[in-house]
Amino acid sequence: MSRLLVSIFIGLSLILGSCNTEEFEFKGEWVLRGGKLYVETLSVGTLSEQGDIVVSNHFTDSDTSNLNIFRSNYPIEGLEIEELVINKTIWTFFPENRSISEFWLNKDSIRPYAVQQPSWDIVRIFESGGQQQLSGSAKPISMISWDGTNMTVLVQETYASVDSVNIRYSSILEFEKVASW
Repeated sequence: MSRLLVSIFIGLSLILGSCNTEEFEFKGEWVLRGGKLYVETLSVGTLSEQGDIVVSNHFTDSDTSNLNIFRSNYPIEGLEIEELVINKTIWTFFPENRSISEFWLNKDSIRPYAVQQPSWDIVRIFESGGQQQLSGSAKPISMISWDGTNMTVLVQETYASVDSVNIRYSSILEFEKVASW
């Protein structure tokens, strides 16, 4: 197992040990309050050593960022799930008064995503109704910690190659719950 994952999971297990897992629900409306990007080098290159991990704040230089380190690969309108705007990006899970499981991005009820929750700490976001929203894939979101009002999640674990160096990157995002039902 890579050093990045080992480091993340050791830290997470310490955090999760203090969480009451029986009371947490993704259900509700969450506003993005912060996030970090983790990049791990998987092969040796001229600028890095194998196993190097670089952590950076998504919002150091701007209020906007992207889950994809190359920016969005999705030029189709409506595929904004990878775009992040601090204090403005809103994730709504299982919207109030809906009979089906949906995920709304930034309160968009016209183009909802499908959502599935296989366990208390994991949800998966899928394309819904034949709309191309995720380029044919799912976006797993894993709970890291929560305190009743705030949650920290792991999302977008991806492999890529940059200047002939193989990397794995992911984001850890912090949200505040602003609506419950």
